[in-house]
Amino acid sequence: MVSMELQIAQKKIRTYESDAEDIIHASREAQDCMECEDFLDQAILALTWIDRAESSLIEAASEGLVGDEEAAEIQNIIASLHEHWLRPCALAKGWVQKCIGRNFEIRNLAEFNDCCERAQDWIERNENYKLAKAAREERFAQEEG
Repeated sequence: MVSMELQIAQKKIRTYESDAEDIIHASREAQDCMECEDFLDQAILALTWIDRAESSLIEAASEGLVGDEEAAEIQNIIASLHEHWLRPCALAKGWVQKCIGRNFEIRNLAEFNDCCERAQDWIERNENYKLAKAAREERFAQEEG
């Protein structure tokens, strides 16, 4: 007859063996979702720095510390940064959906979504500003000509 200890040990080993793949798979999925959150943190931080750069430009221009030409150059760089920031958003959103499909809650998702909207709105406002500025310049040139 097998002792109770050996029976318990055999049962524990069977459970350990049968759970191993499921636990490792779940752990990998959890790690993947934590990496997704880290990626979103990077995106949020990057947009924060773009916002800081723009705020500094606005302040410097209002204080007369940068000329119009330099301000325009910096504004073009800021526009480019927004465009580059938006490029990985679709990939990030797909990753988020994969994690949500696994029933994981993404802690920084609302903030990331807000950043996506702000960056897209910024691009649209900047394009509208450029179009309005070009129209004003064209009208001014026609009036002088």
